[in-house]
Amino acid sequence: MSKSVIAPALSLLLAAALAGCAANTSKPAAKPAEKKPSGITAQIAPTDASSQVKGDLKFVQRGDAVVVSGVINGLAPKSWHGFHVHEKGSCADKGNAAGGHFNPTAKQHGAHGVGEHHVGDMPPLYADSKGVATVDFTSTSLALSGANSIVGKAVIVHEKDDDVTAQPAGNSGARIGCGIVVSN
Repeated sequence: MSKSVIAPALSLLLAAALAGCAANTSKPAAKPAEKKPSGITAQIAPTDASSQVKGDLKFVQRGDAVVVSGVINGLAPKSWHGFHVHEKGSCADKGNAAGGHFNPTAKQHGAHGVGEHHVGDMPPLYADSKGVATVDFTSTSLALSGANSIVGKAVIVHEKDDDVTAQPAGNSGARIGCGIVVSN
C-alpha cells in the first residue's frame, strides 16, 4: 500500500475512535468503598447526652511493646483527663458497666510507665485549646494477645485528671467517653 492510501485510512480510524469516546455515555466508575481502619482499634463515643467526646484509637504491636495512637475530640479545652483500659468490654450505664481498671497482675494504681501500676493505666490525655487530645505513646504494659490482652476491653476517658495516687482508680471523675478495643 502506498502512503497516500494508509494516511486517509488511519485518519478515518482515529476519527471513529474519537467519536466513540465522545459518544460514551456510560456512568463514571463508582468510588471505592471507604476502608475501615484495620488492625486493633477502639472508637470512643460519648457515655451520655451531656458528653461530646469522640475519637479513634489504633493499637499496634511492635516487638514487646504496643504503640497507641489517635485523636480524641470534644474534651474541655486546656484540660487533663484520666485515660484507662477497664476490665469489661461494655460501655453501658454511662461507662460504669466497664468495671474497674484492667488489672490482671493485681498491682496498685499508679502512673503509666513509672513503677507499679495497673496494666490498664495509660498516660493522661491533654486537650488543647480546641478540646482535642492527640494520643501517641508506647506501652510495655499493654498487650494485644495472651493473658494481659486488652482486646475486648473498654477504654474510658474521664472528666478529670488522674492523680495517680488515690486507690483504686486515681480519682479522675465521671466516665465521659468509652470505646471497646476490637480486632478488625
